[in-house]
Amino acid sequence: MAKLSQTAEFLPQFLLRDAVHPPTTPEPITHSHLSVLEAQIGALGATQRIDQLIASQTIDIVFQPFIDVMNHSIHGYEALARPPHSAGFAHIGDLLIIATAADRRLSLECHLAIKAIERFTALKLTGRLFVNLSPEVLGHPEFVVDTLLDALSEQALPFQRLVIELTEQHITEHPQILQRNLDRLRVRGIILALDDFAAGYNGLLHWLDRQPEIVKIDRAMLSGIDQLPKKYRFVRSVVQLAKESGAHIVAEGVELASEARVLVELGVDFLQGYLFGQPSIEPIQSLAPELIDLLHQGSCSTKTQQCLIQTLIQPAPSVQITERLDAVMNLFLADSQLRALPVLDGPLPVGIAWRHDLMNLYASPFGRPLNERRSISRLMDRHPVIVDESESLTLLSRRISERDHRNFHDVFIITRQRAYVGIGQLIDLLRLYTTEQVRQAQHLNPLSGLPGNVPINETLESWLENGTGFTLVYADLDYFKAINDFYGYQRGDRVLLLLAQILKDHTHPAQDFLGHVGGDDFVILFQSPDWTAQCAQIIQAFDTQIASLYDETDQTRGFIETTDREGQPRQFPFCSITLAALIRPANYAIHSQTLTERISAIKSQAKKQRGSKLKLQSLVGPDPMAS
Repeated sequence: MAKLSQTAEFLPQFLLRDAVHPPTTPEPITHSHLSVLEAQIGALGATQRIDQLIASQTIDIVFQPFIDVMNHSIHGYEALARPPHSAGFAHIGDLLIIATAADRRLSLECHLAIKAIERFTALKLTGRLFVNLSPEVLGHPEFVVDTLLDALSEQALPFQRLVIELTEQHITEHPQILQRNLDRLRVRGIILALDDFAAGYNGLLHWLDRQPEIVKIDRAMLSGIDQLPKKYRFVRSVVQLAKESGAHIVAEGVELASEARVLVELGVDFLQGYLFGQPSIEPIQSLAPELIDLLHQGSCSTKTQQCLIQTLIQPAPSVQITERLDAVMNLFLADSQLRALPVLDGPLPVGIAWRHDLMNLYASPFGRPLNERRSISRLMDRHPVIVDESESLTLLSRRISERDHRNFHDVFIITRQRAYVGIGQLIDLLRLYTTEQVRQAQHLNPLSGLPGNVPINETLESWLENGTGFTLVYADLDYFKAINDFYGYQRGDRVLLLLAQILKDHTHPAQDFLGHVGGDDFVILFQSPDWTAQCAQIIQAFDTQIASLYDETDQTRGFIETTDREGQPRQFPFCSITLAALIRPANYAIHSQTLTERISAIKSQAKKQRGSKLKLQSLVGPDPMAS
C-alpha cells in the first residue's frame, strides 16, 4: 500500500477506492509516472474497466462547433469524448493516460473515432467532422486504415468531410508507419490538422514534416492576445506562414469577444471556443445574430479604409427566396445584361441566382416544365460572398481570392448592418484595392516602414470624429543631431531604427496606432489601458540599448564632442528620449490642429529637462502627472 501511495495523485478515482486520497494540487504526469502505473494496472483492473467501457458504449461523444470567419457560419464540429462519472475519470485525458499504460490506447481511440462518425451522421450535422487521433495510434503497427475508411463508408460520410487532428503530445516510436498511414488517409481525401501548435511537440518542424491543411493554435498562445503585443505579433506571424504554405488557421479556446475581434482582424480562418458554443451532445447548428455581428465587428475596416466598400455598391434588383423560377427567369429574359439576382429572406441576403444556371436548366429536356413552379431556393447559390459595407477592403480581397476557383463568380453581395443594399463587381474591387495599396505605400516612412503624416492625420481625425478615447504620445529624441553630425547619417539611421523597434514592441497593433512623422519624431495613439507602463518600458529599453550605438571610447567617456547649432564645440551626453503625452477622454470635443498644438507645447516644455522622461497632461482636470 505504501508503494501505491507514492503514485496516488496520478491515478483516476476508481483506482483509489479504499486506498488513499489524492492531494489538492496534483503533479503533472511524466513517463516515469507511467512506468509506476504500469506496475499497478493489472492488480487494479484498469484493462478490464477500459474494455468494459468500450463494449458498453457508455463514453459520450459531444461536439463543439468551428466558426468560419469568412462566411460567418459553422464550418464543422470537433468530436470530444466524455467518460461516464461512474467510471471514475474526471477527464478523457485521465482515461487516455491509463489506456496507454494498459496497452489499450489503440482500441480506445479507434472506438471513439468510429463512435464520433456514427453520432455525427445520426445528428445530421453539416460541415466537417474533426476527430482527434494520436501518433501512438496512427503509428501503431496494428492500426488498420481501412477500419476508419469503412466506418465512413458505412455512414455515407464523404472522406473529404473528415479531419484528423494529430495530437502529438508524445513522439511516436514508429514514424515510418505513422507517415505511411497518414499518406493513405490523405490520398483518399481525408484532411490533416496539426493540433495544439506551439504546445507539446507540435512546432515548426512538425508543421514542415506533416504539411497539414489546417493548423490549430493552442489556447495558451491566444489568451490575452487583445492585451499582449507579443502574442499578437506571434499569431500574426503564424497566420502569415500559414498563408504562404497553403494552410488554414484555427484559433481554439476563444472565450472573449475582444479576443475574437483581434483574431478576425489578423486573418484567422476559423474560431473555436466557449464564446461560440460549448461542447454538447446536441450542438448548435446555426450562429446567433449577436455572434454574426461580432464577426462583422472584427472585420470592420481600418481607420484609413473607412467607406471604401461603399464606393463599390451598385443598386441591383433582387428576389425573395419564395419567388418561383419562372418569375426569376422572366427577369433575366427582360434584361440581357442581368447576370445575377441576389436572393433575400426578408431584408437579409441568403443566396444568388445566376443567369447561366437558369439558362442551363431551361435548356435541358423537361427542365422548364418540371421546375418553373418551384422556388428559386432550389437552384440558388447558397454560398455567395456577402460583405458588409464597413468591412475591411483587405479582408474582402482575401475572401474573394481564397474562393474555390471552380465556384468563382465576379459578383458579390454588399450589406448594411446585414440588410441587402446592392452588389459589387470584382473588376471594381481589384481597381480600388490596387489604388489603395499604392496610396498606402506612398505614405509609409521609407526608413522605418511606419505610416507617415497622411495616415497619421487620417487616423487622428477618425478617432476624434468617432469619439474614441485615447492618449496622444509624441516621442522625440534629445541630442540626436549630435549623433548625425559626429558619426554620420548611417549611425543616425540605426538610432531611428532602434527607436522604431522599441516603439513597436510596446504598442498593441490591434488597439494602438504608431506613426513616424519624420526624422526623430514619432507619434503613438494609445488605447491600451496600460499605456503609462508601456511608456516607462519604452524609456527603460531605449536608455539601456542606446549606448551600444556609440563607439567604445565614447561609451567610456559617456559623451561625444562636436559643434552645436551655433558652430561652437560642445560635449553632448548620450541620446535620450522625451515622451509628451496628452489624454483625450472619449467624446471630448477638440479640433485636431488644437490637439497637435497642445502636444507640441508639452514636448517643448519637457525637453527643457535633461535625460529621458515622460510628461503627461490631460484635456480635462488637473495634470494627472508630470515627470
